[in-house]
Amino acid sequence: MRFLVIGAGAIGGSTAAFMTKAGHDVTVLCRREEVAAELRKPGMHISGVRGEMYVPLKAVCAAERLEGSFDCCIVSTKAYDTVGAVESALPHLAEDGLVLVLQNGICIDELLKTAGEGRSACGVTSFSSTMLSPTHMELTGEGDFRIGMAAGFEDARLEPVREAMSAMVPTKI
Repeated sequence: MRFLVIGAGAIGGSTAAFMTKAGHDVTVLCRREEVAAELRKPGMHISGVRGEMYVPLKAVCAAERLEGSFDCCIVSTKAYDTVGAVESALPHLAEDGLVLVLQNGICIDELLKTAGEGRSACGVTSFSSTMLSPTHMELTGEGDFRIGMAAGFEDARLEPVREAMSAMVPTKI
């Protein structure tokens, strides 16, 4: 399964790093080339409650630089950037791909309008991470993810997403 993570901040960046470290195919879309370059080498710097590590990431700073299609796009941006992030992901999403927005239940209506009911998933996070610099995240507390389809129905496509995201913290559907 190929993942695109849009937003390399405290939640998205930490999640991308742990998923990559666990062997998942993750690409990060961020805003600035200098950040993308640093994410590629030396990598995302993670410190805090789980120790310290650097995880080199596949990273680009423009949607036009994405290659291939993705099975799941995880959007972890500020709420006001959600629609633009989802719109930039849709041309790169596999035909049966999902867009998972991690914004603790906000922006669901915008997600449904932009991605459609059959592609829209949302999530709530309860772990804590602090962005010390654009490529250094400090994990400050454990927790979990809760994910589900935005329209409320069950969908088997969430299981491999749950499994991959559990590399970061326990994830429940």
